[in-house]
Amino acid sequence: MERSFFLQLVTRLVPAATAAFAVLMLFPPGAFAVEGTSTPPMLKGDFRVGYQGGIGLIGLEDRSGGDDYFLDVGRFTEIEQGMRLEGSFAAYHGIAVRVGLPLTFYSARHWDSANDFIFDPASGGPSMVGGQALESSVLDASGSSRTHAGPGEFEIGFRVVPFAQVGVPGRVAPASLAIDFDVAAPSGGNHDTLREDETAGPGTGGPEVRLRMTGSRRFGNVEPYVAIGFIHRAAYRVDLEGVRAVPSSDSDEEGLTELKPADEFSLRFGGEMIAVEDVDADTGVRFLMGVGMTYVGPNEVSSGTLLPAPLAATVGHRARSAEHLEIDLSMGLRARTKADGEFFFDFGTTWLSPHSLELVSENAYGVRTAGPSFRLHWSLGATVRFR
Repeated sequence: MERSFFLQLVTRLVPAATAAFAVLMLFPPGAFAVEGTSTPPMLKGDFRVGYQGGIGLIGLEDRSGGDDYFLDVGRFTEIEQGMRLEGSFAAYHGIAVRVGLPLTFYSARHWDSANDFIFDPASGGPSMVGGQALESSVLDASGSSRTHAGPGEFEIGFRVVPFAQVGVPGRVAPASLAIDFDVAAPSGGNHDTLREDETAGPGTGGPEVRLRMTGSRRFGNVEPYVAIGFIHRAAYRVDLEGVRAVPSSDSDEEGLTELKPADEFSLRFGGEMIAVEDVDADTGVRFLMGVGMTYVGPNEVSSGTLLPAPLAATVGHRARSAEHLEIDLSMGLRARTKADGEFFFDFGTTWLSPHSLELVSENAYGVRTAGPSFRLHWSLGATVRFR
């Protein structure tokens, strides 16, 4: 897929999201806002702790010569296990500050199978088509089989609700709107920084800035929402020669190589269905459903981070993963049995559009993710509401 296709898609979806929010404004008001457009009452707060898990089944495909069709050349499994801590406090009506910290207990990539690279004279570059199947010992020793653990980026942010159906005195409106701004500080542990035990940190390397706008509107026992989000990840520098033990022509006078992580743009539609509700006791049960699309921009990595056995001449040099789309479906449950406590459960799946993993040059490498690649993800936990 070409970059122009994604940019055209984004420019068409933004007006669609704006129109969807305008439609929400036309209907009579309901009771109170979804989680994405609500804040605690003034001088009150929430604390959330939750377990997060996931598994990804990713296939690889490549082609040789002038062939227009791709052949399967490998497959790997991603496993994620961790926890998230998050707290929020409303300093004023509709204005809240929050902090968050993700903790990764175990994050690993396991290669189920993969071919070696061979030189393809027809294309003038390496190809995994026709290569020998790599032994499990080679796959396990690959730098792309690295395990990650530890704290992620520390997050601090603000939510401002300019107007809402209820809950924001003086700014009552037919619908609810929330604007989120978050900054994530680098944890110091990224995928290219190895520890003595050969594990690496779960961070992306540099700081992040996140902006999100969410609008919601309740109709009876259903409350739909639409959300637009943007994430910018700043570049960071890392000693690839120390990590890969191979000289790199991409390093500066200090021996560091600058890598630019991918930015993201997301658009999401969904709704919450109120199954049980007691307004006076502030309790109830809600079912959540949503569908989203995320555009992931080009992502720079060091060669050998994502491919199991790249050519020695490219190991440790700057490579680029191509832009792609991720489409996800999710559902969940929120059960508030008491006003001061809530339990939650979420489950979803994400499909990844085919995209190349490590582009070092025009001819190296053409291998990409296969069409049926997807991830499953889930979370469960509890929220303590200080009321």
